[in-house]
Amino acid sequence: AMMKQSNIDMWLMISREYNEDPVLKTFLPATWISARRTTILALILTEDGEVKSFAIAPYKVGNLFERAWDKKKQPNQWQALVDLMEQYQPKRIGINQSKTWAHADGLVATDQQNLMAALPEKFKSRLVSSEPLAINWLEIRTPKEVELMKNMTAIAHQIIAEGFSSKV
Repeated sequence: AMMKQSNIDMWLMISREYNEDPVLKTFLPATWISARRTTILALILTEDGEVKSFAIAPYKVGNLFERAWDKKKQPNQWQALVDLMEQYQPKRIGINQSKTWAHADGLVATDQQNLMAALPEKFKSRLVSSEPLAINWLEIRTPKEVELMKNMTAIAHQIIAEGFSSKV
């Protein structure tokens, strides 16, 4: 729904080990400390409204991402990304760049340069900021998180009330 609302057909998140895009980090398996080598995640909104998730990465990325790069068939990771784009032909490709929100500005200069060097012109012209999508994603709270947040806020208010009381 967020991809549709943001009018983005493909959402790319690209990071290198120990320099993770803040949004990409939320998609990594909980047991990973960081991305592995260059990790490219692609979420694709299909014509039937389904979201498919792919990892163009040297390693399997959890259980939610289908591997979209076989080094033996295609040794170039960036070309594997282009091959995926050719398969799905996204009209608007969101990349995490933002002038306003640091958390939505995770595509670093070198990764952007590598992306631009690999993309054919037809795909370069389809790149857009994924800022609204990235921010919406980061704002999601599960019912359990909301419940816990209410409890944590109540405890914080109790601490503050006591801290400013004559008792202290």
